[in-house]
Amino acid sequence: MRFGTALFFLLFLSISCSKDKYASKPQLTLKEMSGNYVPKGAGLQFTIEFTDAEGDLTGAVGIQKISSTCDLASYIDTLKFVIPSFPATQNQKGDLLITLESIDLVPIECNGQDTVEQATFKFWVKDKGGNISDTLTAPPVTILK
Repeated sequence: MRFGTALFFLLFLSISCSKDKYASKPQLTLKEMSGNYVPKGAGLQFTIEFTDAEGDLTGAVGIQKISSTCDLASYIDTLKFVIPSFPATQNQKGDLLITLESIDLVPIECNGQDTVEQATFKFWVKDKGGNISDTLTAPPVTILK
């Protein structure tokens, strides 16, 4: 009888520990980036995995570009990439596909001579509960202007 009770307890413990438990604060993970070099006129794509306990992401994806060459080429955008509506379910996991076209990369020649820049992109999201994710920082990207 003790063996059966112990086995049941271990089985219950392993099942309850194996369930995916996500935090109320959305979590972001970079799954894929289309490359670390962007030729002139090309774009850049990020696949970002999100998890959220309530599954209630809403609004837009916040994006910040930090340019190595000058402040004019840097920006913060919290309006352009709107998260589409989807049914909220507990412990939700999904992917956000963010495509930055050449114009979104803001390839500004700041002093008229710089033809290449290193840029870092940061991303964050917010849910209906007001929880803001940690900021995801992608690896540096070289952009040809």
